[in-house]
Amino acid sequence: MNTTIKISNFNELTLIGKKYPKNGVFELTNDIDASGKTYEGSIIEGFEGILYGNGYKIYGLKIKNKNATANLIYKINYNSRIENLSFEDCEIVGLTEVGVLAGINFGIVKNCHVFNSYIRGYDIVGGLVGSCFGKITHSTVKNCRIEGYDSIGGLVGLSHDGILDHCYTKVRIISKGYFAGGIAGNNLTKSVLVNSYSIAMIQGGRDSIGGISGINKGLIQKCECTVYLNCPTAYNVGGITGTNYHPGRLDSNKVTIADIQGILVGNIVGFDYSNGGVNDKNTFDIVERSDACLASAGKI
Repeated sequence: MNTTIKISNFNELTLIGKKYPKNGVFELTNDIDASGKTYEGSIIEGFEGILYGNGYKIYGLKIKNKNATANLIYKINYNSRIENLSFEDCEIVGLTEVGVLAGINFGIVKNCHVFNSYIRGYDIVGGLVGSCFGKITHSTVKNCRIEGYDSIGGLVGLSHDGILDHCYTKVRIISKGYFAGGIAGNNLTKSVLVNSYSIAMIQGGRDSIGGISGINKGLIQKCECTVYLNCPTAYNVGGITGTNYHPGRLDSNKVTIADIQGILVGNIVGFDYSNGGVNDKNTFDIVERSDACLASAGKI
């Protein structure tokens, strides 16, 4: 049985995969101050163990790497688990597979949260994780600003065979290109996005902008969102998803629309290529645009 390694400061965290085994069991013993230094790239290259945050937070983390990935952990591998960990007041800037927690997740992320942070990249950019091949559940990204060009999401940039369940985002997204969504930028075939809620203000973009997912080829079910989509030059702007491709399915979702602008707009879907993948259980309400909607999407 593995001995649990206690982590009490950020330097100890950086030793995972170096002094400490990458397949170990770790737990935080207190909040961790990561401020005072700008890091480059991924702090931990690969993680194959278990990390218990115990409800503590890592705050002030600053990573800048304009030529590659930027995150705490580059890859959370299969059979790995990270639980009960929060991040606050972070600034994460990279090129691709950018997220505060991880660039790529193949494992299980549960009850992990990002607050009051700034995340920017070129493609596959998410508030928590860049690419998800595993499972993320009961996790939150709140009052964060996220910027990028391709596959930009409040929680994940791209979900590829991933499961996103009982997650919540409250974000402002600045899109300069394609596939931006309040929870996932790109929800691919076999991906499942369920029981989640987003308050999303999305500005800009060229194509496929949605309150839950920018583009969908998987399943979006029993999700709700409140949206302010100010995308006047974008094609395929939808309350739930911008573009729905076969075999994508939308089932029993609800959107409250404070504002929606685009070249090709739909209250539920901007454009549907799925041939029957959107059922009549998806509903929408239109409410008067207000400053409350703007404030709720994050002020940073």
